[in-house]
Amino acid sequence: MCGNHANGHRLDTISRLQVIQPAAATVCHGGQPCQAQWLDDGQEPLLTAMGPCYVALYAGNEELIQQIEPVDVSTTDSLTFTPSPNAGPNSNT
Repeated sequence: MCGNHANGHRLDTISRLQVIQPAAATVCHGGQPCQAQWLDDGQEPLLTAMGPCYVALYAGNEELIQQIEPVDVSTTDSLTFTPSPNAGPNSNT
């Protein structure tokens, strides 16, 4: 969810954020830093107009694993986070 949207839509429904890292084959290990990076596809609404967005780590069938600190997508295109080593089992789905 992004701060500029009061109706609480998820980011993927209100903006065309394209995640480029981690890629599908990327492995992030609990307790070790992992980087997420994204691009704006240039269609409205632009990320420069979005502001702070909530970020979370999901596995499998969109199971919430870990809430990550909000990030201002209007001023940055990446974040580094540390997955919790207690987040759950490995997932390849």
